[in-house]
Amino acid sequence: MTRADGVQEMQRLRDFLSVASDWLWETDAALRLVWLSHGFFAVTGLAPEAVLGLSCVALDRRGADHPDVRAHLADLEARRPFRGHRLELVDARGRLRILEAAGRPVFDPDRQFLGYRGSAVDVTHEVELERALRESEQRFRSLVTNMRGIVFYRGEAGPGPYGYRSGLSLYGADVWEIAGANETEGEAPVTRWYQAIHPEDRPRYLELERRRKEHGEPYSLDYRIYHPATGELRWVREVAWVSCGPAPGQRFFDGYVLDITEQKRNELALRESERRWRTLIEAAPVAILVAEDGKITLANRSAARLLGAASPEQLLGCAIARFRTKGERLAVPAGTEEHPVQVWRRLDGRRLLCEVGEVELTEGERRTLQYVLVDLTARIEAQERAWYLALHDPLTGLTNRAGFADRLAHALAVRTRRRSRLALHLIDLDGFKEVNDTFGHAAGDELLRQVAQRLRKVVRNTDTLARLGGDEFAVLQLDIAGPEDAAVLAKRLLDGFARPFAIDNQDVHAGASIGLALCPDDAVDAETLLRKADLAMYRAKEQGRGTFAFFVPMLDRMLQLRRAMDAELRRALEHGEIFLLFQPKVDLEDGRIVGAEALVRWRHPGRGLIGPDEFVPVAESGGLIRPLGARVLELACRQLADWRRIGLALPVAVNVSAAQLREDSFVDRLERLLRHYRVEPQLLGIEITESLLVDPGHEQLDQRLRHIAQLGVEVAIDDFGTGYSSLLNLKRMPVQVIKIDRSFVAGIGRDRESESIVEAMVHLAHTLGKTVVAEGVERDEQADFLRARGCRLGQGFLYAPPLSAEALPAFAASRSSPVVAAR
Repeated sequence: MTRADGVQEMQRLRDFLSVASDWLWETDAALRLVWLSHGFFAVTGLAPEAVLGLSCVALDRRGADHPDVRAHLADLEARRPFRGHRLELVDARGRLRILEAAGRPVFDPDRQFLGYRGSAVDVTHEVELERALRESEQRFRSLVTNMRGIVFYRGEAGPGPYGYRSGLSLYGADVWEIAGANETEGEAPVTRWYQAIHPEDRPRYLELERRRKEHGEPYSLDYRIYHPATGELRWVREVAWVSCGPAPGQRFFDGYVLDITEQKRNELALRESERRWRTLIEAAPVAILVAEDGKITLANRSAARLLGAASPEQLLGCAIARFRTKGERLAVPAGTEEHPVQVWRRLDGRRLLCEVGEVELTEGERRTLQYVLVDLTARIEAQERAWYLALHDPLTGLTNRAGFADRLAHALAVRTRRRSRLALHLIDLDGFKEVNDTFGHAAGDELLRQVAQRLRKVVRNTDTLARLGGDEFAVLQLDIAGPEDAAVLAKRLLDGFARPFAIDNQDVHAGASIGLALCPDDAVDAETLLRKADLAMYRAKEQGRGTFAFFVPMLDRMLQLRRAMDAELRRALEHGEIFLLFQPKVDLEDGRIVGAEALVRWRHPGRGLIGPDEFVPVAESGGLIRPLGARVLELACRQLADWRRIGLALPVAVNVSAAQLREDSFVDRLERLLRHYRVEPQLLGIEITESLLVDPGHEQLDQRLRHIAQLGVEVAIDDFGTGYSSLLNLKRMPVQVIKIDRSFVAGIGRDRESESIVEAMVHLAHTLGKTVVAEGVERDEQADFLRARGCRLGQGFLYAPPLSAEALPAFAASRSSPVVAAR
């Protein structure tokens, strides 16, 4: 062989070694590994320096004391060849590897021992499969051996025999006899089993067996079988099938038999128990319902009668919610915590008052509710009638004195918690005695009934109207803002007496005097409040009847103050004491001024500067709000004209009251002002309150606002979020700007609810295509929050306080380029 042939042969061997599943190894005379082929390191991931120099025994994780390791070591010391030796080692990833090795000793020509050479292969996967198979067979044998029944298996050829396993718990030692075999044989002719089957069940059994054998159909059958020794009839359940063998076309007929005698006895007892239970339910005098997943699944005859059904079957499948009314309260307390009285409805809609026992049963995902209903309708309705008569006036149907005292006590307790205000109106008829004397008591009763009907039409559902006795009535008015609300209601109550009453085909005139006391202004307890209202009522009679009067001390103070301020305000309008300040609106991104809001002030000659919170309510109650609003609008237009002459064109927004907008001449007056002062409409804006969005006359207001918008005047909703508004009207009306009230802006950085409300308002405005202006911006964190949410405009002391008309131009000039907000 040439050198080239030798090199080629060596390369061929290396190629074989690189792809072979086995690898080669070699030791020295001390049995230390001196060489391993590449396959070993590829499989184990171990580095050569971690393995070479070690003995095979040292690599085995089991150690030298393990019997297999000791036997292998003996072979090596005796220099015997070996095959099939398995050693266990841990690879680089910590996994157990099982290697199967073969080797033979190597000697030199003088028979000196040089070491071992051999091969090895990784058999980890094969060993794991063998172990899993052994464990599976062991579990199967344990399962079969411990079954409470008999397991049969039979080959396809011939009529038998059957093999069996287990079954001792089924028939005891007699299992051998019933199977027709002895313990050692474990086989039985099939006919012995067939003969033990009850004659009535045998045909069905044989038919199923035939179909299994001929067509391979499995079956499960419950049948009776006689015990071979005692003759006792027992129930068994046989499950049989056909399985395929390893050879082509080979089949096995397998199955098992379980003793279900006790189960059958329990089923029979359960059916009997259910029969007795259904008989008891059907005969029960109370209504019984069972509902599953909200649907009625069982109802007795009493339930059908109670709910107005023709038969119990008519109720099956009906939703229980159809009959059960939630949230409807009784007029009188009834029932107990364990068995409350609930309001149910018959199929015809009539009300039922039932004491209800309710039990919930849960089985897996099934939820069953059982109801027992006792009809208490007649008894409770009688109690409700008695309760009603105890608290109501039988003549008028109104609350009586006892009921009113209860309502008043409750209202006072609620008012204390909510810190609200209420008014008590005592109404006494004027001339009632004359009607009684002239037309008789029947006419007097009819007058009282008609008075009650008219008063009912005036008071709200949340208020309480009562007849305290004789010709005296009372109204409890809740949640008032102040005396003005009470006065408005008192006037409406008196208006109900303007028309004559028709009694016995005659017009009868009757009036009333009303006394009012307020809580907590006049009193906080019921007795004192009633006494002061009574005093006020007599004061009204002294003033000429047919009128109303408040409790005197509070009324006198208010009347004096309001009359004085009203007179002074009229003088202020005539003498030019009303003037405007202007609070800048700025771009929150760069601080540039983009407009201003006109704020009205009163420069009182004696008291100094008076804010609008003090004098605007006086203007509203005294009929001065319209001239005051007209004065403010004219001052704003005049100032815009003055600024224009010095080169300042800055938009100004003016607050306009609902009373102004309701004036038919408002739009014409606005146009005249714009023409007179030569003001561009785009420089003027009006701000209205959001309550106008739900104004009863919103359609007329909508037309006026559209006319104003067509002029080019901007329309804004002021203090948005503090009142009630209609989103539909907000979308429909020509509103370009929404101003977020300062109360919400103040909560930014301190109140998560306020922040959420502001976010929602900004999102709503952007969705509707409106511009957003934030009022009351006073801190940097407020401005940062608003900018981050997309609110571009704002006003507040962070940028500037309200400024005079003379100071604003200089401020505007300083803000003509982006600046940092003023501190």
